[in-house]
Amino acid sequence: MALTKKQQLFVDEYLQSFNATEAAIKAGYSEKTAYSIGWENLRKPDIAEEIQKHLQASAMSADEVLKRWADTARSDIGLFSDVRNSSDLKSHPLSYLVKKFKKRITYDKDGNATEDIELELYDAQTAQQMIGKHWALLTDRNLNMNIDLDSLSNEQLERLAKGEDVYSVIANSGAG
Repeated sequence: MALTKKQQLFVDEYLQSFNATEAAIKAGYSEKTAYSIGWENLRKPDIAEEIQKHLQASAMSADEVLKRWADTARSDIGLFSDVRNSSDLKSHPLSYLVKKFKKRITYDKDGNATEDIELELYDAQTAQQMIGKHWALLTDRNLNMNIDLDSLSNEQLERLAKGEDVYSVIANSGAG
């Protein structure tokens, strides 16, 4: 069933503010009843379906999230060496990597201008950690290994006493 113009306007406004009362008012419902109308509209199947459709269409896929993390992890400030102002940054294809951009112009006593540009990228290490977590590369090895020390050879016990990793001692011997 198609939404009415008022319902569609409610959906459009709701997707901007995620506030049902505000969306109801902007869609033309009475301010007195906006709270209850907004609440009711969110529970109407056609409206809820339309909102969900828009949310799914605008949501990032897992692949897109991974690509953004990868771009951030590989980012290099040198990619932005040609950026001199905010319009340069807005038109840059990797502008989403920039966390902070500031341009300051200072003048000396003779009136000569000096430009200072501050550019900060999102943290590459954090992106690398997120990718590592996604691929389970950074999982803690908290394995509960019950090792019968009596089953280990003297050579294995000596290796452990010298500080060798228990996993390599057992893996290289066939014991355990």
